[in-house]
Amino acid sequence: MDSLAVVVITRDEEENLAECLDSVPFADEIIIVDDGSSDSTLDVAGRYTEKVFRRRLDRFGRQKQFAIEQANADWILVLDADERVTPELAQSIKSVLAESGPIDGYRLRRRTWLFSEPVTCTGWYKFAHLRLFRRGKARYVDRRVHEFPELENPDRCGRLQGDLDHFTYASLDEYREKLDRYSRLAASDWYDAGRRVTWITAPWWMLVVPWAAFVREFFVQGGWRGGRVGLRIAAMSRESAALTVRYLRRLTVGAMTPSP
Repeated sequence: MDSLAVVVITRDEEENLAECLDSVPFADEIIIVDDGSSDSTLDVAGRYTEKVFRRRLDRFGRQKQFAIEQANADWILVLDADERVTPELAQSIKSVLAESGPIDGYRLRRRTWLFSEPVTCTGWYKFAHLRLFRRGKARYVDRRVHEFPELENPDRCGRLQGDLDHFTYASLDEYREKLDRYSRLAASDWYDAGRRVTWITAPWWMLVVPWAAFVREFFVQGGWRGGRVGLRIAAMSRESAALTVRYLRRLTVGAMTPSP
């Protein structure tokens, strides 16, 4: 059977890390990369592994790339501290380790719990997350936020059955804090990609882009099937896009310095 390394990047995750790692007792190796936690995250991590590294977070893509490069196992499973591997997903992963077939990476569905309610609609719940891959066969894109790994050979990709539970946004305050942080980072990525909000393009950016995000989530991605939850997700997508555009506008006029 092939070996498995579980990789997690952290910062002040003392309330989440133990439950995350408890959900993968079959892991042969655990890698933790911490960004200056001020709580007991490092103490919790030390109970599970000796491979705890400290590295300042510059970009999420770089942080996770550094983390996977510390692993020695045949396969790598990347998790966030607020995620849990369900029993069905665990069985799927074990099957991959036992078979060692021709596939180099696997996508899975993440079931996000929004204010204690599961989201099983919209683009939040689809096979969009490449999390399990052979060591050396995938690399993270160099992005500040919304990072993802890319397979060396995209055709050698499969799907894992079973959900990855994601416990985020436990409160409205937490949602607001993450929304502001991630929107700032996303705006910097957009700015690097050459996007600008000028007086000519402002109507497009400020009106069309946010509402296009709403339409995509609610109608195209099937949010309408989830009723109230789907409507809430679509509204959050519109709000996120609008705030990102606002920060992009500030970058365009030079009122804000891009994040690293």
